Amino acid sequence: MKSKYFLLLGIFVFLSCTDKQTKKEIKSHAAAAEIQTYINQIKTERESALRRYVSAMPLEQKVAQMFIENLEGCTTFRSYETVGVMTGKKDDTPLVAGGYIFFSYNIAQDREQMQKFTDSIRSYCEQYEILNPYLCVDQEGGWVSRLKKLNPKLPSNEEVAQDFDIRGSYSLYSEQATGMKELGFDMNLAPVVEVCTDDNKEFLDGRSFGNVDEVINYGRACINAYENNGIATVLKHFPGNTNTDPHTGLPEITLSETELLQSIESFRQLVQYNPAAVLMSHARTKAVDEGVPACLSKVWVTDILRNQYGYEGLIFSDDIFMGALADNGYPPEVAACRAVEAGVDCIMISEKRFAKAGKVIYERALEDEVFAKRIDEAVLRIVKYKIKAGLLDEAEIR
Repeated sequence: MKSKYFLLLGIFVFLSCTDKQTKKEIKSHAAAAEIQTYINQIKTERESALRRYVSAMPLEQKVAQMFIENLEGCTTFRSYETVGVMTGKKDDTPLVAGGYIFFSYNIAQDREQMQKFTDSIRSYCEQYEILNPYLCVDQEGGWVSRLKKLNPKLPSNEEVAQDFDIRGSYSLYSEQATGMKELGFDMNLAPVVEVCTDDNKEFLDGRSFGNVDEVINYGRACINAYENNGIATVLKHFPGNTNTDPHTGLPEITLSETELLQSIESFRQLVQYNPAAVLMSHARTKAVDEGVPACLSKVWVTDILRNQYGYEGLIFSDDIFMGALADNGYPPEVAACRAVEAGVDCIMISEKRFAKAGKVIYERALEDEVFAKRIDEAVLRIVKYKIKAGLLDEAEIR
């Protein structure tokens, strides 16, 4: 009898404890749900505020944000473009691109002068109350090292994979990022994360880390090192290249669909580490959207990179002045619109003027509501990046 009594008592105590624990858990879950609801509300309000900000921007300013162009000299900045050039109206208000790419002739002889040059860009934008551009440079390593006179020597990707372990490569790229940040740069047009093959080895010429595993492992270290030290990274060139130089010809990738998807596995995995941008190549792929350069292909830009891979950052075109496009029926003015339609956010142009190509986009947006909305989507991503990079104070938007 006693044993039955104690058994029933034990069951009662157990059930009572279980009931108390359950109530505690319920309260805990309710509190977590309430917190999550609040977080979601904040996110929604922030998104709405950013969309209102973009919507209120003048169209010519939106279009300007979508361009990355070259700039004059290496001493003091000033804009050579005006609103009137794009709108066709009498308006001498300076127009500043969303970003600027520095070539070798834009790099000063010493670090102090380089800092003064980048500071002059910020001062100019503050003077005219213009949204600050992001400042980027090709600092890949090896023979593509624009800052070789100012930053510590940076080996090529191929050399890094041969001579450094993953931890060592992270330290190497962190050192580069720190130096770039001090000079006033926001973004590195690197790393190249194409897998090296016989079909592209000659063109890449040491710019690849190697096979798919090496590219993924070293690419991840490179992305994290730069991004963790305040320098945005740009993966390139998606979905690849051949030994044809796109500066002079149009690369044709003839791989089967299975081979092609295997060749870009590095991109699929590395976009999960949230690089600031991915740069599209000009290559045409026989197996996917045949006949259309990748940077102008909605299939490659939106369907695959944006939707299948789930990539949420900026998508860049490669230079639309390259011979690969201009000599194959896509002059800059045509390529610019096609790139926007495909889902590209930022249009790279190696010239020192973007308003001529921008004017075509501007005029198209005035008459095409769908195209205008595509511009707003692109500018929203650009604005979000600039907030993250400290180029725009989010408090000013609210």
